[in-house]
Amino acid sequence: MRSKIYLLIILFIAISIQGRDREFEKRYSRVNLGKPKPIAEASSFLMEPGKKKDLYHAKKLVDGSLSSSWCTSKNKGIGEILYIPFNSTFTESYIYSKKNHTITIRISNGYGGSVELFQKNNRAKQMTLEIYELAFTDTLDIGVETVPNYPRKILEGPILNSKHEIEFEDDPSSRDIDIPIELKIMPKERINKFASPDLFLKFTILEIYPGSKYNDLCIAEMAVYGESITLPTPLRSGN
Repeated sequence: MRSKIYLLIILFIAISIQGRDREFEKRYSRVNLGKPKPIAEASSFLMEPGKKKDLYHAKKLVDGSLSSSWCTSKNKGIGEILYIPFNSTFTESYIYSKKNHTITIRISNGYGGSVELFQKNNRAKQMTLEIYELAFTDTLDIGVETVPNYPRKILEGPILNSKHEIEFEDDPSSRDIDIPIELKIMPKERINKFASPDLFLKFTILEIYPGSKYNDLCIAEMAVYGESITLPTPLRSGN
């Protein structure tokens, strides 16, 4: 009888793991939770002969410098996807005080650090933002029930919270865009006393401002903040 119980437990765990979106969990772990810090990801990035392979990698979007940029040459940048870390620290009292929140997108559009190269390369004009919501709890150890390489267990989700079309100015200066959201999993239904919400952000480039010389699309910096975070001072040329 005991062996049957153990077998059922193992079967239940196997079914639970199989039913999870492991590819999502891997990307969520890298983008939102990455060590030593979260990292942006993109569907492609530019590699030029004779230059460092990661010179235009998506991690340049979140390196805190306008002297570097993410760039891609694929289809002029149209249709490319970006995953940007969500910067937020929710407290329990803050979460349950309201369900309507605001997130802020901060972007330094185009090739950074050079007005000339800003004009010569493509810039982002319009993107679709898909916001995915999940509820999680942090644990003491990494195991089969947690996301890869991080002691966090997803209790609910991810679900598509909302979808937005965003238009960006053709300007290299740092710009902030506020997006209102309503939490659907939390606090509408409290899963357990340890659950906290998180958001996962997917941007798809729909339209560009064409460059005067090159077909590469570039963005210098991009970040997303929850309203519980004090926004850092915008970067300026030379950073």
